[in-house]
Amino acid sequence: MEEVETSIWDTMPNDIASELAASKNRTEAGQAIRESLRDQTGQAEPLYALRDAEIRDTHWQVMDRIQRFAIKYFGFDFPQTEENEPKLNTAFAQMREETVTLIGCVASGGPEGSQGWKDLFYDSVKRKALVCAIIGNIVTEQVIQHSFFGGSKTDEDALDGIMRDNTRLDGEQRRFDRNALYAEYIAQALDFTPGESLTLPTHFHQHVVAVVATLLVHLTAVDARNVRTAEHRVSEQIRDLYKLVAYAGILSLFMRLDPQAVYYVTPTFKEQHFEAEHMDAYNRAVMEATNPRERMFPDDWDQREIARAKNDEPLTQMILMNGITVYRRGGWEDPDISEPWDEGVVYQPGMEHRGIRSRQLTQAWVFCRWGRPRRFVKGQPADRKEVHGAQWRDPGSVEFEDVVAEAKGGERGEEGETLRGRRKEKERVGEGRREKGKGKARA
Repeated sequence: MEEVETSIWDTMPNDIASELAASKNRTEAGQAIRESLRDQTGQAEPLYALRDAEIRDTHWQVMDRIQRFAIKYFGFDFPQTEENEPKLNTAFAQMREETVTLIGCVASGGPEGSQGWKDLFYDSVKRKALVCAIIGNIVTEQVIQHSFFGGSKTDEDALDGIMRDNTRLDGEQRRFDRNALYAEYIAQALDFTPGESLTLPTHFHQHVVAVVATLLVHLTAVDARNVRTAEHRVSEQIRDLYKLVAYAGILSLFMRLDPQAVYYVTPTFKEQHFEAEHMDAYNRAVMEATNPRERMFPDDWDQREIARAKNDEPLTQMILMNGITVYRRGGWEDPDISEPWDEGVVYQPGMEHRGIRSRQLTQAWVFCRWGRPRRFVKGQPADRKEVHGAQWRDPGSVEFEDVVAEAKGGERGEEGETLRGRRKEKERVGEGRREKGKGKARA
């Protein structure tokens, strides 16, 4: 078998890129990296490929900072004991409805009833993953997906105006032009020149502080130890969160400044089958070690349960952070163009009208479990105990808001109604009032 030659870019890409960047100024570094790539691999890379690598690596850095924060502040021991159970119930009873909704959206308790949700707080590995999910989803929604992070109300209104004035561009071949108009406005607002340092928008600090405050509210509820955190420890958390959010904010701005690319946060859902091509498992080592088709089962396990368990699937239990896919118009670009942001994209012959191409920059970051997915029929839960086997605990899969409602006590009615049931009843009452109002208006 013929051996494939490898270059330093195949084995140590970050090391060589850092070395070249350290020895050059900002403008020369990019050109030096491109020339080194051409010399070592024999193939020139267009500039967008290098920008994709930078966006990808920066997103990975955000994920790394999130995980380090979770390990540093939420890796404590809080096992399920007679002493800790009342503490967790108190934490549930005091939890804000917004936090309950957030946790219910990003995580699943599985078929273990309320115990599955409680394990997210007792088990240190799951707790750290839950913290990553809270931070990752808030940062994605409020920072990375922001149209102009740190921009003023005037800036937001201007971008809304561009959207309204160019709505029809979405349905045409020139649909990417509207995105270029956004980038042009943001570049003018920041007086940004490609290759130069980025000047942060006026309200960048205020936006970072607002996101940090939101994160602290939700994260405080995850620590059920009922121990007052020292002031210096809180200050450390605020400082680390500020750096994390600011880092993500700068990433968001650079993504919005690219006039030729549309960055899309690819949605991933809990209780979904794990797909290695599009997902990265937080607990990959544990999942591999507990693979039911390869692991050894205890001698006292029932053979029918072993046969059932061997058909379990790898499922997403928590969505820590969604991945990013980038879309561009046309085919392969000319790698010799120095700066397409200034001169416009130049394609290789015959590539300009080759439709739209996409590239997955980062995978979804998920926490997984082995088991069977939750089942619904006509919108109603339809799980069966025999399907889930030993994992099942009555009454099977439940919503987190129901577990919290039970801890609150007073929020559950005499017949066991849940918060969701009471909310739906309020919605029905509200709809009836609106209908009555419409009748009076028509009269």
